[in-house]
Amino acid sequence: MSRRARQRRQVRIVTDPISLAIANARAIAPEDVAMHERIMQTALDEFSRGLHCHAHWLSMADCANMAQTLAEMRIVGGAEVMAIVHASQATLAAVMQRHQAGGSWTLRAPELASLRDLVWLHTQQLRTASHGEFARAAHITAERVSQARAGNAPRDAIVIEGQLNAQTWRSEAATPINDTTFMPASGPRMQNANTEADA
Repeated sequence: MSRRARQRRQVRIVTDPISLAIANARAIAPEDVAMHERIMQTALDEFSRGLHCHAHWLSMADCANMAQTLAEMRIVGGAEVMAIVHASQATLAAVMQRHQAGGSWTLRAPELASLRDLVWLHTQQLRTASHGEFARAAHITAERVSQARAGNAPRDAIVIEGQLNAQTWRSEAATPINDTTFMPASGPRMQNANTEADA
């Protein structure tokens, strides 16, 4: 057997299920929650001022969709919470419809309030969820968005599609979930989106 062949045979992938379970059970670190809250607040602030609106619309859509899934998992859930989620989704749908009809990205006062409520809610969910719960919610959300795109959403559902879908989730899920990479789509990727002010 050649030396190269022996080296190939020595390469093994070792999975430690206990360590993985412990990591998934850990709460998301406070500094990571604070980081994501800053990202959401910045997105909403710039969106309200007409800056990078398409990129921030996508980010807010991801937050709304994730907030829905986490609420359905009873991570800061309940009727009042679902009302916040549905109001934010309706806002995003209305804003996109106006923009596509040739209008601006302008947020009306009640719409801005609904997105502020969403940022508050999603921050509370991040403070409550474990890494494993967040990963599961991201997977469920991505699959739901992909199913909606395929025409399988309930008739009365408000469908908003951000950046998080089954394809992006599958490509990023292999990245270990740790204290700096717990956001699969709407955080760091948002920074790489449109860098010009939207009309």
